[in-house]
Amino acid sequence: MLKHLFTFSAIIALILSCACASEEGGNPPDGDMEAVEAETDGEPADLDREASEYIVDSENEQEEKIEEETEQDSESDAEVEEEIDWPVNECGVKGPPVDDLDEDCGACGKKVCASNGQFSLCNDPGTNACGACGDPLPELGKTCTNVDGCQGTYVCAPDGLSLRCRAPFANQCGVCGGPELPELGQSCINDSGCQNVYVCNESNSGLVCPNVPVKNQCGICGGTDLPLAGSDCINYDNCTGIYTCNDLGSGLECNAPSANQCGLCAGPDLPTAGTECRSEDNCSGLWVCTNGGNSVECDAPDKNQCGLCGGPNLPGANKSCFKDGCWGVQICISGGLGTECNAPPQNSCGVCGGPELPSPGSQCFIPGEETEGIYECAPDGLSVNCVPVK
Repeated sequence: MLKHLFTFSAIIALILSCACASEEGGNPPDGDMEAVEAETDGEPADLDREASEYIVDSENEQEEKIEEETEQDSESDAEVEEEIDWPVNECGVKGPPVDDLDEDCGACGKKVCASNGQFSLCNDPGTNACGACGDPLPELGKTCTNVDGCQGTYVCAPDGLSLRCRAPFANQCGVCGGPELPELGQSCINDSGCQNVYVCNESNSGLVCPNVPVKNQCGICGGTDLPLAGSDCINYDNCTGIYTCNDLGSGLECNAPSANQCGLCAGPDLPTAGTECRSEDNCSGLWVCTNGGNSVECDAPDKNQCGLCGGPNLPGANKSCFKDGCWGVQICISGGLGTECNAPPQNSCGVCGGPELPSPGSQCFIPGEETEGIYECAPDGLSVNCVPVK
């Protein structure tokens, strides 16, 4: 191959020299052209055909051929290199121009530099599995799963540069390729007359309106089960009635009548029952129920002899009494709970209610005489005198 290139280079040089000669003195004679053909060692002059053959070959095969020909023509290459001093070309090495880099070639290829930088090769990966110039698509035709989790097969995208998963979409109940169920989640009325929303049936092949909620005994959808509705009941007043639905239908209440303040079911209202009252004696008491709870009366105690409401009976209160030789009156004590005789005590001279005096006969000193004496009661018993001892 190098021999061909260097031969081509020699031809270019000859053409250039001939062109120069042509400018000076016209085209070279036929004999000169024959000499040029002879210099190619009998190789065909149609280099375009040869170049197209190399484009078809893969780059590795071309490089292998190049290495083989390089060994065979190393001596010729050395001679050509001595003859032409090439500048650095587009491939970054000294050599003939490589001016077709990046040009399209083959099905999807581009011209690139050969490994030695002396010429270009067609780097053509060929079309991918979808017939487009792009990345290989080895997954084409293999099993895939779409975003709905449904299985299908990879097929070419319209541009042939990628694949897409051709698989059925799942319907609203998750069935791949199943019928559309747009009413899923929308409102419905079940067999109990209660509202719910459509849901998928057990096989996910269609929709059903769930049979829940159901109406309770008070006609409330989803309400608490109230099995005692309509049965007998006793309320907190111990009055009998029947269980009926409350206003919301969420529970039951006993429709038995309330008892009045005296505990009489459906009896008259007696708001004073149990409250405080005053008797004719102005004693405090309570209004109590009478007549089977149909009326009330004031239940207050009577006053005793000392004026104590509800106090003990004290028949001797405020009457005369005699105690320890003295007269007095039975007076009330302890707030009217009892009585005692208020007769005054006798003093030491025997006078009821008299002043307290020293005991008669006790020792004393006679004033002004500095002599001992004894006390004697005065005639009225209200005082004592100190007299000499007889």
